[in-house]
Amino acid sequence: MNSQADGAKPAVWRMILVALLWALSAVLSVVMIPTTLDAVTRIFAAFWGDGGVFGRDYWNIVMIRQLLTAVMAVLAVAIIVGGAEYHVRAFNTERSWKLLTNTLALEVALLLVAVVV
Repeated sequence: MNSQADGAKPAVWRMILVALLWALSAVLSVVMIPTTLDAVTRIFAAFWGDGGVFGRDYWNIVMIRQLLTAVMAVLAVAIIVGGAEYHVRAFNTERSWKLLTNTLALEVALLLVAVVV
């Protein structure tokens, strides 16, 4: 059996795969910030926008975008740093793979929603 629980060294290809998937999730966490903000802006403009260029709605969406940028930046840092720490400590376990797949699935789903909207 090839797991860290029985003392065997994990395969090199698994280390490379985890590193590549973690790097992909790090890149996606940064890329999803502007795409999600653009989707929120389009949704806001479609439902609550009055068509004015610099009216009250413009400043409302500016405030919403700034708040969302701060929250999403903190989440991106948590995904990048927290994910790296977790995968180093729990490498090649079922929980590590499940966290990685859930993170990637959520990021891809958010990007698809932003593309569709």
